[in-house]
Amino acid sequence: MLKQYKFSSIYVTAPFYSDPSFLKYKGESHDVLVVWFVPIFPSEERFIEEHGAEAFDELLYETDDELLDLKRKPLV
Repeated sequence: MLKQYKFSSIYVTAPFYSDPSFLKYKGESHDVLVVWFVPIFPSEERFIEEHGAEAFDELLYETDDELLDLKRKPLV
């Protein structure tokens, strides 16, 4: 599926549109951390390698694009 839409890999991050209390569930035997699996393009992967994950998280936060839309355009 990644090749079909020209994505190169999957970026895993915490959802930042949610209330922080939603991001972690404390269970009796273990905790669960909610994450997003965002497909990314080669240009976005290079951006992460050059500028770091925090800089890419800022791009994700600032965009109005639907990050899970398989037909979205690259952010960089």
